[in-house]
Amino acid sequence: GSLGGNLGTCSPAGDGLPVLSACDAMVHLRSAESSRDFSIHDFMIGVKRNARRSDELITAVSIPLIAGFQGYAKVGTRNAMVISVASACLVHDSVAGNVRLAFGAVAPTVVRARNAEAWLANATSLRGKLDISQRLAQEFGRRAAEECSPIDDHRSTAAYRRHAVAVLAERLLLRAITSNT
Repeated sequence: GSLGGNLGTCSPAGDGLPVLSACDAMVHLRSAESSRDFSIHDFMIGVKRNARRSDELITAVSIPLIAGFQGYAKVGTRNAMVISVASACLVHDSVAGNVRLAFGAVAPTVVRARNAEAWLANATSLRGKLDISQRLAQEFGRRAAEECSPIDDHRSTAAYRRHAVAVLAERLLLRAITSNT
């Protein structure tokens, strides 16, 4: 359940990984001979695979300071500590003027919804306080859900997961509007 554990396994259902992805975190590794730093996007290299060598330890994670809303939400099979059926993290950087969205448990790896992010940036101004309609947020969620590739398994169907991430993306974006950032 730790960030180091999430990074070590790189399971797409790890709750911390969408947060690190949306925040554009850096992962710091050290061995007896050297140290290396990776963007989270370069560190997670495949299905339950990362860039860490067998002689390295994950020593730290750096998350840049971001002025703006940061929110995380997940859907599980019950209201308790449970593996995610789907999860999402949305970051609104009000100074840089961007929104970043990452999903967990809806593809073989953590997914950044880069096409939806770009679409939203073209559809409205993202600097300062957000002014987004319900309809725009819903379209953002729909477009974001197109970027995941969920599967059917014992926890959920692919169709439900796709619906869930659309709803999570929409709700997180609407929550960003009402935040005081």
